[in-house]
Amino acid sequence: MEVYNGPHLIIKNEREYSRIISTWKSSPTNDIAYRKELLKHLDIVEEIKPAQVIWILEKLTFVPCAVTKKWVDEKISKPIFRNGYVERNQDGFDKLAFVVGNDVKAYIEVMDIFKENSSSSFNPKYFSTEIE
Repeated sequence: MEVYNGPHLIIKNEREYSRIISTWKSSPTNDIAYRKELLKHLDIVEEIKPAQVIWILEKLTFVPCAVTKKWVDEKISKPIFRNGYVERNQDGFDKLAFVVGNDVKAYIEVMDIFKENSSSSFNPKYFSTEIE
């Protein structure tokens, strides 16, 4: 059941699974709009208290500034985890998932090669376009 349909974010509650699904339908244009949508997400999590959260990020292209990243950690993520809304499964993973699309998933898997092989001396740099 849809519980929120904002400027950039849609939030659905799957009560039978104790799960909310937050889908970015478009990218915010600035940090203020991004924060407003995340505050709405927090309100809904505090109200519903789901055991699972899924984020659909396929249409999100906004990159928050460093201050907003810290704000998300302090004002959104920590309260959700501190209050125990999202459960941890027997494998030690939190019941928090991100749907990112095949291209981003492939990228993450390739970047894990550098993390897993700590003997590598590579320290790669990342770009959004070839021109950069």
